[in-house]
Amino acid sequence: MKAVIEGAHARGKLAVVHAGQRVEHVRDAIESGADGVVHSFFNSMADDGYGKMFVSHGAFLIPTLTLQVSMCALPDNDALSRDPRISPWLSPAEAMRLKTAIRAPDRHEDCAGPFASIPILRDAGATILAGTDALNKGTAFGASLHEELEMLVRCGLTPAQALTTATAVPARTWRFKDRGRIAPGFRADLLLVNGDPTSDIASTRDIAMVWLAGVPVDRNKLLEKIKSLEQTMIGK
Repeated sequence: MKAVIEGAHARGKLAVVHAGQRVEHVRDAIESGADGVVHSFFNSMADDGYGKMFVSHGAFLIPTLTLQVSMCALPDNDALSRDPRISPWLSPAEAMRLKTAIRAPDRHEDCAGPFASIPILRDAGATILAGTDALNKGTAFGASLHEELEMLVRCGLTPAQALTTATAVPARTWRFKDRGRIAPGFRADLLLVNGDPTSDIASTRDIAMVWLAGVPVDRNKLLEKIKSLEQTMIGK
């Protein structure tokens, strides 16, 4: 692993490691020089030095808590598919995938550790990025990011901190210098919502308008396409 990481760095690339099931796997990746770790861990607990390790190595974590919800077969695994602010925008395949879990309730993983690690990372000032590992059971592209932000808040981030994990922080981490913030000269990738997500993170689900590079997205056309897909599925 260390050789692969050094090879990536020699080519000017970030080295991001897919972690295993235990906290020791995450530690091995960071101490081997990884810039970041995708996923957290299962079936183990982090100590107080966990967050300090990320900070001392300048590394980041994408905890993918939505994946943990599916891996642990938690009771609210399919709650996202029932949210009226989300459900109309899901394709039939995405709606079905959100209603399934990677693990059955009788053989789930222990996810207490990754949830408890978020405050440890927060208190240490470690870098956290929002991510979902979409296409796995229990996840959907785009939609699951709203759940990820909510899970981060449940685990101890403020709504404002959670928002930065999906905007300015990943832009900086992935070396995009023209996006992630609302500022002169930056790409106008904008999301307008009803409500105040800095006090209620679930407000990100109540989308009023979207702009990509300054161009308004016709969400009505998207909705028509989704309904067409539904009719196709019913016809089959």
